[in-house]
Amino acid sequence: MIYVAIGDALVKLSTNGRARASAIRRCLESGNSMLADGALRAIATDRLSLTASMVGEILSFMDTLPPDDDLRFWPAVAAVDWRGPAVRKFLADCIENSHPGVAEAAAASLQGTYRTYRPL
Repeated sequence: MIYVAIGDALVKLSTNGRARASAIRRCLESGNSMLADGALRAIATDRLSLTASMVGEILSFMDTLPPDDDLRFWPAVAAVDWRGPAVRKFLADCIENSHPGVAEAAAASLQGTYRTYRPL
């Protein structure tokens, strides 16, 4: 759980968009799924504004995961604020292939509904 908190803090404490993107990349590329989960959680819970390029990087990272991986949950939540066909495809894939919690978050995002989740 400590790695989740570290990933969350690295993203939340970034002072600008470039530093935030760097922190997100480091967490996703670390090979530590808990660090990645923390970064993705920060994006979703704080509804952080990301560039289309950063969203694309996150979706590319999601493509490397099995369809039922729990790491898909927070991007499915955050995607309510993301646009484009790749985002819609990601959400549709989550609805079809993920466990119910991820599928529900993805369906809410497709409908444009932001729900509040209690991560701990």
